Amino acid sequence: MTSRETLSAPPINEVICGLTFEALPEIDPLLLGVYWETRRADFPNHQLQPPISDDATPLLLTGLPPIRTWLVSADDVFVLQIQTDRFYLNWRARGKEYPRFSDHEARPGLLTKLLSEFDAFSHFCRTRLGRAPGPLRVELAKVDHLRQGQHWRDFSDLARVIPWLDAFAHFSATPDPAVGLRFLEEREDGRLLISVDTALSRASDGSTYRVLKLETRISRPVTGELHAEFMRSNTILNDVFFAMIPKDQRDIRFAAQRSTP
Repeated sequence: MTSRETLSAPPINEVICGLTFEALPEIDPLLLGVYWETRRADFPNHQLQPPISDDATPLLLTGLPPIRTWLVSADDVFVLQIQTDRFYLNWRARGKEYPRFSDHEARPGLLTKLLSEFDAFSHFCRTRLGRAPGPLRVELAKVDHLRQGQHWRDFSDLARVIPWLDAFAHFSATPDPAVGLRFLEEREDGRLLISVDTALSRASDGSTYRVLKLETRISRPVTGELHAEFMRSNTILNDVFFAMIPKDQRDIRFAAQRSTP
């Protein structure tokens, strides 16, 4: 058993776990309305959103525009996103403690919740449609918010946290320039995307504050058991986070500790 680094105060703001499957055109708003009725105790709220597509101009699978349905928990922390070819579980901070990705101290992590929710939806599809979605790809994204005044002071200090920004700090003529950086890599085992952006975020009291938004995302084909595929994806994103922020800065900003899984 090897030790791994954990953070007692991680800057995590959102985690998105998803599965892409061969499109089932029967998964329309009416069918999802029936599914929502079976899940309203856990997800009392819902929203309709435009669909996610890998193509710039998605094809219409029916006579109606495709729809992505959100089922939202009462505390606004968990969201199920469902459309004809995708299933996602979002965890959003909303002032709540991050439950971790893997099970920990007898508490289920996000991966266990995702697989449980997908099993429930697959059972519903099998019962109603006679077939269940067959996963083709797994997708995992983590969104960290590094808050000014909490995790960094000014741009030169932010460049210590994320050395990617160091060159900009040397010639920047203002203390708060905007940043928008992208890194995209097509790997043999998937597609890695890293985004670094400055943005304004809104607090619960309505006030705004500046954040550095760090988003890491990996999409990989399903070649084995889903749990293993997601665990591998999680390791990849953790490695990216640790590579982008030096250990001494993690210790200072996020209270790094050593633990054994």
